[in-house]
Amino acid sequence: MMVAMFKKFVWLVLISMLSLSMVAGTLIMTSIAAESQVHDVAVIDVSLWRTVVGEGIRNGFTVIYVVVENQGDFTETFNVTVYYQNATGEYSIGMQAVALAAGAKTTLTFIWYTKDLAKTVKYGASPQVGYTVKVEASVVPGEEDIGDNTLIKPNALYVTIPGDVNGDGYVYTKDLGIIGMSWRARVYPRPPPFPRLPNPNADVNCDGVVDNKDLGYIGRFWHWYA
Repeated sequence: MMVAMFKKFVWLVLISMLSLSMVAGTLIMTSIAAESQVHDVAVIDVSLWRTVVGEGIRNGFTVIYVVVENQGDFTETFNVTVYYQNATGEYSIGMQAVALAAGAKTTLTFIWYTKDLAKTVKYGASPQVGYTVKVEASVVPGEEDIGDNTLIKPNALYVTIPGDVNGDGYVYTKDLGIIGMSWRARVYPRPPPFPRLPNPNADVNCDGVVDNKDLGYIGRFWHWYA
């Protein structure tokens, strides 16, 4: 009888040890899984719809498309801010709040009004210098990989004399040809990939159609240098 009781005791001890081992294993696996989950948002692309604008155009604008992605394992809410930079400093264009599920991405649209921007294009300069666009996604709680929270696009927008459609600093036949290729076309913002035609830069006065008004700028500034 003593032998039977001893065997039963040993059996209970083994079962207890096995149960403890399984619990410990579960805790370890849970801990590893928790450690592998991350908080991570990123700015992965920035594109400008119109890349050349005339200085002082009353209705001048371009559209900035920003692609952001939640590369982490949790739903995140964060802010995306767009700035432009020149030699004098950095200035805000706009900010939007974003909520993204894990693994999701979205494209944000920002309108940049350009009437008051100073001319950057100078005839004969190589390369030409434009305004830089910087996009920042705010850091979310627990995020460690913040290197991709900022994306900078140098020379994103060129400001030149009206009618210099190609932004080389001189109004001449090449600009006339660009307007001709988009003649009478309706020009409206659309997210990338951008079609080759119509060319939004050809809509010099930014009223949504390439017509005589745009051609008038070519005539007014014909053979002018920026």
